[in-house]
Amino acid sequence: VEKWASRLGQELWDLGLSVTKASEIRASYKKFNARVLPTDGEAILKTIVTNVNKLLTRKMDSVTCLIHVAEDLAEEFAEDNSTFHYYSSKFSPRNGVVDEEHENLNISFYLDMNLGSDSQFYDLLVNSTFSSVHVPTDVLDRGSDVKRAILWSNYLDSVFQNNMLSDPTMSWQHFGSSTGFLRHFPGKRYIITVSHNIVLVCSIKGLSVSTDRILSLLYITAVHWNMGIDMFDCRTRPWYIEAATCSKEIVILVDNSGSMWGMRNTIARLTVSTILDTFSNNDFINIFSFNKTVKELVPCINSDILVQATPENIQVFKEAVFKLCPDDKADFPLAFEAAFNLLAKARKNRTCPENICNQALMLVTDSIPENITYIFEKFNWFNNRTHIPVRVFTYLIGREVINVKEIEFAACMNRGGMVHIKSLEEVRSQVMKYISVIARPLVMQAIEHPLSWTHTFVDIMVRKAGLFAFMEANKEINFITSVSGPAFDRRSKINNTLTNLTNPTDLLGVVATDVPISLIKSLTLPYKIGANGYAFVLTNNGYLLFHPDLRAVYKGNLKENYNSVDLTEVELLDDEVQEPRSPSADILKLRKMMVSGVEGKLLGLKIKFHYGNMRRIGVETRNYYFAPLNSTPFTMGLVLPQPYGNHWIKAGDEIKKSKQMGIPIGSYFKGNWRIHPDWVYCDYHWKYEHNFNTTEDKLLHFLKRIDSPDWQWKEQFQTDYHSRNFEKCAWPNIPPDEYFCDKELMQLLVFDAKITDNSYKTSKWAAKDRKEKELVERFGASVRFVATQSGLTRWHHIPDEANVTRYYLLSFGEDNQNALEEMWYKSAVLHHQLDPDAFVFSVPFDAGSQKHIKVTASHAIFPRDGGNEAPGSVVGFQIDHAAFYRRFSEITSKHNCPTCPSCASDELDCYVIDGHGYIVLSEVRNDTGKFFGEVEGAIMEAMVSKNIFRQVLMFDYQGVCPEDVKGPNSVSRLANPFLAVLHMAHWIFKAILGILIENNIMSFVKDFVDVKPTFRPVSDVPEVKYDACDEMGLFYLLQHWSKEGYYSASAANCSRPFSVKRVQHTNLLLIVVNALYQSCYRPMSARMKKVEYNDSMAHMAPCHKLNLNSLPRRPLTGCFNTHHLERELEICNCGRTSSVADWFILCILFYSMITLYKLL
Repeated sequence: VEKWASRLGQELWDLGLSVTKASEIRASYKKFNARVLPTDGEAILKTIVTNVNKLLTRKMDSVTCLIHVAEDLAEEFAEDNSTFHYYSSKFSPRNGVVDEEHENLNISFYLDMNLGSDSQFYDLLVNSTFSSVHVPTDVLDRGSDVKRAILWSNYLDSVFQNNMLSDPTMSWQHFGSSTGFLRHFPGKRYIITVSHNIVLVCSIKGLSVSTDRILSLLYITAVHWNMGIDMFDCRTRPWYIEAATCSKEIVILVDNSGSMWGMRNTIARLTVSTILDTFSNNDFINIFSFNKTVKELVPCINSDILVQATPENIQVFKEAVFKLCPDDKADFPLAFEAAFNLLAKARKNRTCPENICNQALMLVTDSIPENITYIFEKFNWFNNRTHIPVRVFTYLIGREVINVKEIEFAACMNRGGMVHIKSLEEVRSQVMKYISVIARPLVMQAIEHPLSWTHTFVDIMVRKAGLFAFMEANKEINFITSVSGPAFDRRSKINNTLTNLTNPTDLLGVVATDVPISLIKSLTLPYKIGANGYAFVLTNNGYLLFHPDLRAVYKGNLKENYNSVDLTEVELLDDEVQEPRSPSADILKLRKMMVSGVEGKLLGLKIKFHYGNMRRIGVETRNYYFAPLNSTPFTMGLVLPQPYGNHWIKAGDEIKKSKQMGIPIGSYFKGNWRIHPDWVYCDYHWKYEHNFNTTEDKLLHFLKRIDSPDWQWKEQFQTDYHSRNFEKCAWPNIPPDEYFCDKELMQLLVFDAKITDNSYKTSKWAAKDRKEKELVERFGASVRFVATQSGLTRWHHIPDEANVTRYYLLSFGEDNQNALEEMWYKSAVLHHQLDPDAFVFSVPFDAGSQKHIKVTASHAIFPRDGGNEAPGSVVGFQIDHAAFYRRFSEITSKHNCPTCPSCASDELDCYVIDGHGYIVLSEVRNDTGKFFGEVEGAIMEAMVSKNIFRQVLMFDYQGVCPEDVKGPNSVSRLANPFLAVLHMAHWIFKAILGILIENNIMSFVKDFVDVKPTFRPVSDVPEVKYDACDEMGLFYLLQHWSKEGYYSASAANCSRPFSVKRVQHTNLLLIVVNALYQSCYRPMSARMKKVEYNDSMAHMAPCHKLNLNSLPRRPLTGCFNTHHLERELEICNCGRTSSVADWFILCILFYSMITLYKLL
C-alpha cells in the first residue's frame, strides 16, 4: 500500500510540475526581484478607511446641499396661476406612447418622458435631465399642499444634475415630501410590485353587517394581495423614517376585547401592520394584546423585553397580529401599566438614553371607557408634567365610537396624537401622522440637520423585452445603503417665542441618496489583503453591511434576515463549545469594540470558517483591525490570516522598466487571460460613457495609454476633490475623459504578467518533452492554469488528440476568473501550511452521476525573500476522472508479492479521499464526491480516533430549511366538504359575471378582466417553502500526520481491517480495506442539519435569536426627542379623519372588486 501511494503521488507531482511550470514561475519571482515585505494591517486599514470616507463624505455633502436648497425653495416659492404640469412616474407617456391602462385617464397634466437605457442605472430606461414624481394612490396630486410642493421641488433638478456631474459615482437621489410624494432623479417609470401577504379573517361576521364593510373587505384583500394597486409610499422607506424619527422604543397595545370584533378587528390588524412598516433596525418594539389580561403577541418575546425591529421580527409580529380573535372585556389600566413599566425598564437600563431615543406607547382601540389620568400621573408625568418621557398615540377604530374625549386626552396630554380610522382605505394616511409628531422636537430646533445611514437594503431591477418588472426568474439584486437628512419648513420657524405661531411643527420632507454596497467594497484593496483575508463593515447594531460570509440570497430569493445578520453569527472561534448561539468572549469583545465606533485591533484569534458551499472548513489564526467611518454608524473591519498573511509581495516600478526597455506593456498580455471582474485597475470616472466589450479590453486600452509619454497617474479621490460649499453646491464637474488608476495594483499586475509570460504567452499548449506528453495523456490532463495575487488568471486548454475542440468549447477562464476567491486558490494556500510541496486535489461534490468528471489540482507558490515568504500565485491543472481512475487501477494492480491481493480483487476495497474526507476515487463510480463517512463510517470514525482527521463542529446561523406547506390537495378537498363548496362558489361567481359581460350588462368591466369559468388544477405535490433556521454539522480536517500512515491488522470498533497511507505531494489519502470482514454500517455525515431546540417556541425565527437582543449597540447621534417650547403648544395631532374625496374612494373600491374577482 505504501508503494502504491508513493508511486501515485510521485506521478501526480511530476505531472503537476511539468504541466504547470511551477518551478519556472517560482524562479521568475527571484529573477524579477520580488520583494516580500511585512504586512502592516493598520496601514492598509487606514488607506481603505480614508478612501471610503472620501466617498461617503461626498454623498453626505450632496444631501446636505439638497437640504439647504430645498428649504430655500420652499420658503421663497410664490405660486402662480399657470397650468400645473409635471413628470409623473406612473402616468406620464413614455416616448410619446400612452400605456394601455392609462388610455381612458386624463393625462394632460403629465409631461411626456423621453427615456433611454442608461448603464449607470442598471440599464433602466431613465432621463438624467429631469426628475419625476411618484404620488401614492391615496394622495391627491392636485391638493393644495401637494401641488405647491411638487411645483417648488421641481427646481431641485439643477442640484440633482450638478451632484451627478460632479460625482460620477452618484446613484439615485430622492426628495420625499411630508405630503407623501417622492421626487426621484433621474426620471423613470415606476413599476408596481406584486406581493402576496395573505390576510386572515377571524370570522365572517363582518360580512353581514353593512355594504361598506363588504367593500372594505374587498379593499383590504386587494391591498394585501396588491394585484396591480400601487401601494408604495416613500414615508415608509427606511431612509425617510430614520431621518424623521431617529431611534424609537415603542410598545403597541392592541385592544382584543369583544367590542373589537368584525370589521374593527380587521382595521386594527391592518393598522398595526402599517405601523410596523414604519420601523427600522434602529428601533426596539413589543406588542401586547389585552382584554381582561395582557398577553405578549409573540409568546417567546415576553413582556419584559423590547426586541429590535428587524424585518424578520416585524414579519413574525405581522403574522401574529392577524391571528387575533377578540373576546371578553378590556382592562385598560392593566395594559397601560404593563407598557409603561416596560418602557421605564428600558430607560433604566439605558438601552436608549432619554436624550437620544423617542419612547412611545401606541394604543389601537375603539374606545377608552374610563378616565385613566391616574395611570399617567403615576407612570408618565414627572416634575409637575414638565417631564413626559413617553409619547402616547391613540388609534380610534370604527365608525361608531364613544368616549372620544378620553382618547384625545390620553394622547394630547402625553405629547402624542390621536387619529380616527373609520375604514381600511384610511389606515395608511392616518398612521403616517405620528411621524410628524415624533419629528416635532427635531423640526422645532430648526438648526441642525442630522444625517442618517440605513442598514443594507435592496434595489431589485429587471429588464425584460425592453420593459422592467419584478420577476422571480430574472432579477438582479443590488444591495445599497442610503444617507438621508430632514428638511424643515422655514415658514414656521421658531425664535424662542410662540408669538404669531400658527404651524410650528412642519417637516418639509427628507432628502436622500443611495450608495451601492459594491462601490464601498471596490475600495477595500483586496490585492493587499491577500488570500483568505477580507474587509467587512459593521453597523452600530452589530449587523453586517457586507462580509464575505453574508449570504443574503437563497435560490434567487432574498432572505428575511438579510440585513440583520450579526457579527457573532459569522465569526466563530475554534473552541470546544457544543451548544449553538454561544459566542465566545473574544468574539463578543471584538463586536463590542467595533460597535462602539473606536479604532483598535484584536490579534491571534483562532477562527473556524467554511468554504465550498458549506462543505469544507478551515481553521486558522487571524488578526482583526478596525476603525470607524467618519460621521456614519459604520465601522470598517480588516481580517488578515496568520502566518502567511503577515507578508505580501511588492513589485517594483515594472511599468517604468518596460518603458525604458522600449517594450510595450500590452505585449505581456497575450494568450488566454482574465483579470478579476470586480477589482478596479484603471477606469474612467464616467465609465458608462466609454464602452468596452470586456474588462480585459478596458485594461489593454489603459496599458496603451500608459505607454504614451504624457501619461499621468491619477487617483479616484483627489485631495481637493471638492470644497465643502453646501449652500452654493458649486462643485466642479468631472470632465468626460477623466480617469483614475490604482498605481500599486497596476504595477503588481504587470509584474505578474511578466513572471507568467514565458509559460503562457501563446494561446496553445505544447508539451515540453516526451515525458510531459506521456504524463498528460496518461492522466487525461485538459487544462493548466495560474492565478496571481493581482487578480490575473491565465490558462491553456490541452487538446485531446481524438477530439481537439472538446475543451475549447468550455473555457476555463469563464468560470474561474475570480483568482484569490476561487476555492482551489484558497485550498492551495491553506494546505501550504500542512505540506508546501503538494498539490491539492478535489472533485465536485456528489459528482458520481455526472457524465464527465473533472479533477482539479492546485499548488500555492510562496516566493521567499530575506527569510520571509508570502503567497504570490497558485498554479494548477485539471485531469479527466476516468483516466485518473484507470491509472490508479494500473498502479494498485502491481506488487512484489505474488500471493498478495490487489485493488482489482474482491478481497480489497480501495479508496482515495481528500483532506476533508471526500471520495476522489472509488471502485464504485457513484461514490465520487461523497463524504467517506457515508460509505465507510466505522473507518472514518477510527481515523478520527487516531488523529488522522480532526472533527470540527460548525454552526450556520444563516441556514434555510425546507418546510412542507400543508395546502389543499385532492385528498384534503374530499376530506373537507367546505373546501369543495367554496371552490364551487368561486366557479359560480365567475360564470355569472361572465354571462353579464357577454350580454353587455357589465360591458364596462371588459377592459379590466378576462372571465373564463374554469376549475383550477389541484396538485398532489406538497408545496415546499424555505424558512430561516439554525444548522449545525460535523466536518473533518486532515491533520499534520506522519507519512508512515496507519495500519489496523484486525477488526476494531466494528470497522474492517484497513490501511491508510498519505499519497505524497498531495492532500490525498489511500485507504485499502479488507473486504472479507464484516462491518456494521455506521454512516457519518458531513452535512448541515437543522438545530432542534428544546424550547417549544424556539422553532420561530426570533425566538432562538433572542440572545442577540442583549448585545451592545451604539445609539444614533443627532437625535432630538424634546424641545423646551413643545409643552407650550396648544395644538395636537388629535384629529378627525382627513376625508378622501368620495369619487376617489369609489374608484378604489371598484378597482378592488375587480382585483378580488381576478383572485377568485
